[in-house]
Amino acid sequence: MNVIAGDIAQVYNLNCASGTSGTVTVFFAGPAQFAGIFPGSEVPVVAPNSLTYTIADFGAIDIYNAFKFYMTTDTNTLGIPDVCFTVNVTLLSGDLNPLNNTYTHCFTVWNSFDPNFKEANPVNIIANTAEWLTYTIHFQNTGNAPALNIVITDTLDADLQESTFTYLQSSHEVFTQVTGNVIKFNFPNINLPDSINDEPNSHGYVQYKVKIDQGLNVGATISNNAAIYFDFNAPIITNTTTNLVVAPTGISDEITSNYQLIPNPAHAYFQIISENQSKKQVSIFDISGKLVLEIKDYKSGEKIDTSNLDAGMYLVKVQNDHYIHTSKLILN
Repeated sequence: MNVIAGDIAQVYNLNCASGTSGTVTVFFAGPAQFAGIFPGSEVPVVAPNSLTYTIADFGAIDIYNAFKFYMTTDTNTLGIPDVCFTVNVTLLSGDLNPLNNTYTHCFTVWNSFDPNFKEANPVNIIANTAEWLTYTIHFQNTGNAPALNIVITDTLDADLQESTFTYLQSSHEVFTQVTGNVIKFNFPNINLPDSINDEPNSHGYVQYKVKIDQGLNVGATISNNAAIYFDFNAPIITNTTTNLVVAPTGISDEITSNYQLIPNPAHAYFQIISENQSKKQVSIFDISGKLVLEIKDYKSGEKIDTSNLDAGMYLVKVQNDHYIHTSKLILN
């Protein structure tokens, strides 16, 4: 997703399982406001900083259109703060692993930009871990006629494990071919409208993840870009993403996905969901580094009262004798 100062950004897509029911809640924070849903999308319950969808059967909805909505961004915000979204899926029954039900992603607000671009998440990579990098390639047909076929080629950095390549999702049907460290995404007969005649539908994207090599030295970087071919035109080369390998922040960091702050953004309370049920010390710091709340013996799932804290961004540090883990928390 591209977030432009003063513009309307489109948010869409969710991979859905069939035969289950539940709710999808989207929390948002930063210089953006909800502006409405796309025609034909599911209708959410709208709160000041969240949208909640009640789904009777995930298998009966159109995953490409069910959760499309508009956000308008402030006109005087560039670079910081980010616009952040947290999506939480709650199933009524049969959820074997609730730890993978929440995902947070933040987007920088830009001004004039190339709509064909690539992003990588996370920006910093912990040294000596086989961490996943998630890449998203965005494209837009800025010509004056529909693009019949689109092909994207992506050459993985030598420090990425090509055998771990995992396709995640895309805006349109795509065929993926992996040859060594070269990934080819083919969108045949996509018929992507041009931005002049149909700007909202002139966008597309593809997303995948891949693991980094273990043993990279602190300070090493992983760089990547992609080439986007619209029909028989010369390729458009995206920006180059750069990810930095950094030192662990504590005794031994655990994989980020083992911990979730729910909800995030939060208001009166939040919970830390963890596979590790041992007691932990939780420390919350404001953006100046001041300790504002501390819990000595915290157990996973307990509610942490934040009603006395001001709205803003905080760092939550979770620690025991074996690890230290730090996450960003947004309070509305």
